[in-house]
Amino acid sequence: EKMKKCILVTGAQGLVASRFIELYKQREYLLTPDLTEFDFLKPTQMEKYLKDEEISQVLNFAAFTDVAAGESQRGDKEGMCWKINVDGVRNLVKMFDRKRVRFIHISTDMVFSGSDADPGPYEENRKVKDNPDTLTWYGYSKARGEEVVQDYFKKPTVVRIIYPVRAKFTFKTDFLRNPLRLYQQRKLYPLFDDQYLSITDIDELSGMLNKLLENDNAGVFHCTSTDITTPYEIINYLIEAKYGVKNKVKRISVSKFLKNNDNRLRYPIYGGLKAVDTQKQLNVRFSSWKQIVDKLIAQNITP
Repeated sequence: EKMKKCILVTGAQGLVASRFIELYKQREYLLTPDLTEFDFLKPTQMEKYLKDEEISQVLNFAAFTDVAAGESQRGDKEGMCWKINVDGVRNLVKMFDRKRVRFIHISTDMVFSGSDADPGPYEENRKVKDNPDTLTWYGYSKARGEEVVQDYFKKPTVVRIIYPVRAKFTFKTDFLRNPLRLYQQRKLYPLFDDQYLSITDIDELSGMLNKLLENDNAGVFHCTSTDITTPYEIINYLIEAKYGVKNKVKRISVSKFLKNNDNRLRYPIYGGLKAVDTQKQLNVRFSSWKQIVDKLIAQNITP
């Protein structure tokens, strides 16, 4: 049979990719291997999987994303965080023609420090200072992964996201559904009222990726709420919107918390992404954080 040009989606079972696949209209064009058949750390296995496929575009969602576990591997380039996010990406890109294949690499706000010396919110062209002393080990590995992609492909595309959220997902919690679950269990701890961030609506990301797949824009893009919030503010709003109860969240200052925490250098405090450029280039409109929460409530967000 004639080979049709396919889009390879890595990390297909994950929080973000699985929703993209759910919403994608032409499923038959997607190749969505799982880890048992397509492992970044097994190049021969990847080669075998791709042997009879004609891949025109790659959407690389797969990554080691456990920030705390990553931190415990700091400095260890044999640890899984580095092996997947840097070496694995290097193995993956080598599978493809650097001129002919369109490669879209999903990355993170954590390639930026969120420190008061280099505060966000960060626009697409902000320079990444990939210094392991100011970034989490996860963030540093992702910054290096971006470099691998940008050095290899002629027209690389990087899409950064931040605290990706969706209404339902059985296999992994997220930035909004986790506090919701803790609230239900009466275990919600005080939340930072002075840590600044934005969030990514995975449904909006999916729409944006569809646009990217349809045209050949290269460069760096951000998918984020159009404004900044704090964990305290957004979870307070979420709980009130979901359960109709006000002021159920206690607040705490991140700076106070970090005084008793040896990881303070690497805790993004002044974070968040900006996507003015992305919206203009791709002709998309992203929502504010409140609008995103309202949409998730309408979709019956479930811990």
